[in-house]
Parts: sequence; C-alpha cells; structure tokens
Amino acid sequence: MKPSFPREERAYRAASVLLWLALLPPRAVLLLDEVISSLDVVTEATVDHNLRRFLCTQILVAH
Repeated sequence: MKPSFPREERAYRAASVLLWLALLPPRAVLLLDEVISSLDVVTEATVDHNLRRFLCTQILVAH
C-alpha cells in the first residue's frame, strides 16, 4: 500500500506535532488507537463530546 503522503511530508508533520507537544505546558497525554473505529454515529458523537471534557493533550490514531 502506497503511503498517502511523501516521506518528507510525513516527517514534517511528525516533527510539527512533537514541537507543539514540547511547547505545551506539562500535562497528561491521552493516546487512543482506533477508539471509534467500530462505533455508530451517535455513540461516536457521545465519545467525542466526553473526551473534550478532559484537560489533557489527546492523540487519536485512525488507520
């Protein structure tokens, strides 16, 4: 499978994320991998709404 972004652009995006994380004040990081992949639209909206209440850096990974 061909990547959707050239290698240089992916590296730039990763570096940008790391830079922003470094500039943020220290606080918790929540990493969620495929958290909403099998949810219906209503449940996904509920999860999204509830995640926004957390005062932490959130990284959601979707493949």
